[in-house]
Amino acid sequence: LALAWLLGPVWPGAVALALGVNLALAGALALTRRTEAPARPEPPPALPAPLPRSRAGPRAHPPPRDALSPDALPVAALLTDGEGRVVSLNPLAAALLPGLRAGRSLADAFSVPAARVAELLARATRPGGQPVSEVLETATGSPARLRLVIGPRRDGPGHVIVIEDARELDRLETRFIESQKLHSIGQLAGGIAHDFNNVLAVIAANCELLLERRDEEDPDWAELDHIRQNVNRAADLVRQLLAFSRRQRLEARPVEVTELIADMSHLLERVLDERVTLELDCPRALAPVLADRRQLEQILLNLAVNARDAMPEGGRLSISARERKLARPLHRPGHVVPAGEYVEICVCDTGEGIAPENLERIFEPFFTTKSERKGTGLGLATVYGIVKQSGGHILVDSLPGQGSAFTVLLPAWRGDAATPGAAPDAPAPPAQAIADPAVDPELEPARILLVEDEVAVRAVLAKGLRQLGHEVTDVASGERALELLAQAERGFDVIVSDVVMPGLSGPEWVARARARGVRVPAVFLSGFAEEDHAGGAGNRDPGDAWLEKPVSLRHLSEVIARARSARQPSAADRRPQD
Repeated sequence: LALAWLLGPVWPGAVALALGVNLALAGALALTRRTEAPARPEPPPALPAPLPRSRAGPRAHPPPRDALSPDALPVAALLTDGEGRVVSLNPLAAALLPGLRAGRSLADAFSVPAARVAELLARATRPGGQPVSEVLETATGSPARLRLVIGPRRDGPGHVIVIEDARELDRLETRFIESQKLHSIGQLAGGIAHDFNNVLAVIAANCELLLERRDEEDPDWAELDHIRQNVNRAADLVRQLLAFSRRQRLEARPVEVTELIADMSHLLERVLDERVTLELDCPRALAPVLADRRQLEQILLNLAVNARDAMPEGGRLSISARERKLARPLHRPGHVVPAGEYVEICVCDTGEGIAPENLERIFEPFFTTKSERKGTGLGLATVYGIVKQSGGHILVDSLPGQGSAFTVLLPAWRGDAATPGAAPDAPAPPAQAIADPAVDPELEPARILLVEDEVAVRAVLAKGLRQLGHEVTDVASGERALELLAQAERGFDVIVSDVVMPGLSGPEWVARARARGVRVPAVFLSGFAEEDHAGGAGNRDPGDAWLEKPVSLRHLSEVIARARSARQPSAADRRPQD
């Protein structure tokens, strides 16, 4: 039962398996309480009036069945005597332990020392003890490992032993460990991404400020532009980490997969080597899927690039799509796809294939078999994160020298739920962390309340926004922002706030301000892309926006302008109401 509790979230069948084994053992123990003595006929029930005696005479009772026979059990089982010798075993047990016969020692069937088997039997017969469960290596090696559940006989010395093949338990354990490992890596990646985004925000903003004061003829321009390009590249890597850890904010809408693949075909042809042939097989009449279109494009692009790198001498890349209905769960090593209706996207190549020892690791961040300059090890990790966050599944089939097939299964959308629209704070496509210093349209200055607990981030954002002409008041916490709003003689046009801060989070303190009557639009800055608006779900303004760090100062200023135009507060709306 403890095993069922542990593995239940990973494999629902573990509960039924554990219960079945325990019930079978309980039944065996109950059977052994009976003896082989003939049963005494029970006295007839009292009747209200005497009845005539049956002409056939008293009813004969059938002879008792051998209660000690393991044949009565639906699982592999055997009985031993007090010396550990086999008394009887059913055909299921004989199939798992070939060569073991009545009269032989149970220890003969296993590769462990006989003293180890004797110890297990002795533990099972201790007064007040519980049945003993143990996995042992078999002497024959087929199957290699068996799980024994050992309990005492009640009719005399000896044991009742239920046996099962441990290979399924090994697979469950491996699947559980892998899922825990990926979960831990995702948690670590998400945490690193959050802190790294704050570091990038400072570098990006300072670099942008330096570029604003120079032109392309400046001797420092090339170095600064090189910094700008690499900060943007680092920001893309962080987004991939967030995708793997499922902390991206997805804008789910119905997407026509066939149309998506057709639209991407030209881009994919440019990405592929000229020696690689692209083949598409996508019927028109497919059910849509509910997903973020940009993220589906990222899945196809990453899988195509991965296939290209696996075919250095050229080959064929096939992308197909079809509807697939699973009447029952689809079981694959380490994975179970629930029954349901799916849209299946298959990306197949004729490349080098994947070695069996690498198949279990290909979705780990930074794991790659490519040379150092050919990959970061985040391509497939990003695909895995996006598929999982979209409610789908990804399967891999590959043999060395015979190519690989990646199958993505996304739930088919039948229009049985309201089509989700863009959330008020849904992000636009990711902008560069540092905008290209080209000529920007004039932006109307605004009075901004900036709330950010990271000193370096707060300082550089305040400096940059002031240089763009805005009037900025900056504080380090939501609590201080509420005090300032209560004391300020003039209100603010826009609030710019970090999300995760000590004390009140950004959405929480903004919700409290709005509960007091402040109706100023807010722009939230986040190291994650999926953080919930805790405490403020019902108080969001239609003009609110959500940006991922690091963000370009110019882009931030443009979003501030859009937020103001979406909700122009009156002077009374900018201050708390008494």
